[in-house]
Amino acid sequence: MDKKDLGKNIRYLCSRYKSISEVCRRLEINRQQFNRYLAGEQTPSLYTLSRIAAFFEVGLEEIQLRHEDFRARVVPGQKVQGQRALPKDLMRRVSGLLTKPMPQIGDFEGLYYRYYYSFGFRGMVIRTLFSLKRQGDFYVTKHIERIPRSQAPGGFPATFKYDGIVLYLSGRLFVLEYDTLLESTICEMIMAPVSRPGARLLSGVHSSITTGTGNEPTCTRVVLEYLGQQVDLRGAMRNCGLIDPAAGEIDPAILALIKNNNRADAFTFRARRIEGGPGTR
Repeated sequence: MDKKDLGKNIRYLCSRYKSISEVCRRLEINRQQFNRYLAGEQTPSLYTLSRIAAFFEVGLEEIQLRHEDFRARVVPGQKVQGQRALPKDLMRRVSGLLTKPMPQIGDFEGLYYRYYYSFGFRGMVIRTLFSLKRQGDFYVTKHIERIPRSQAPGGFPATFKYDGIVLYLSGRLFVLEYDTLLESTICEMIMAPVSRPGARLLSGVHSSITTGTGNEPTCTRVVLEYLGQQVDLRGAMRNCGLIDPAAGEIDPAILALIKNNNRADAFTFRARRIEGGPGTR
């Protein structure tokens, strides 16, 4: 990879934004450091480069092409003129789903730990922070993935944030989330309430894409562990990050629910249920 070509490619991608400062702010990268990348003086770490590529919605291999080849293949985003409105029937149905009374969701308001096997760190479980609350006529979510410096490759900490909206149908919670920092992906999570003595869990599946490793569509089992509505956020966030499943830090019942193995005769991938069946408490 030629540093000069990479710098030209990144500068070319920046042309869709108002300023370099806006790009740096949204990427949370120091402006002086980013200028060194643009000038071809330094090469970003693989982790930082994958974040930059994901932000601009290009492949990791593409952004490292010779600049002439890159310009021939990639065109920065352009405003689409004359977009047609969605069909009225479709808009009516979507609007009806979003605004219909869903009092059942109120039982799930609060803060949760979210557990699943990491997409980017093979064999590691990630514990994140997830909230669900009512906002006007809707139920919305916030999800924060945090990898502290002590766990991050190369010592570079990472934080990813998602905003989402919730629908409740057939006893299931459907969560659609948008990556608000990198603006590189939309995730879907479908949860089925399950109960066990002393805890309140939601078990389901989570589909997304891997970032920085080819953007392959990916699915994993996921569990939400209810913490409450009044929680020490700083303390809860300190407990988030990558966890070795063999370290004994995670409830074995949760590990069993998020394990991603399948029977040989199972032709679909589905959430696991624990003994006791569906329930809210």
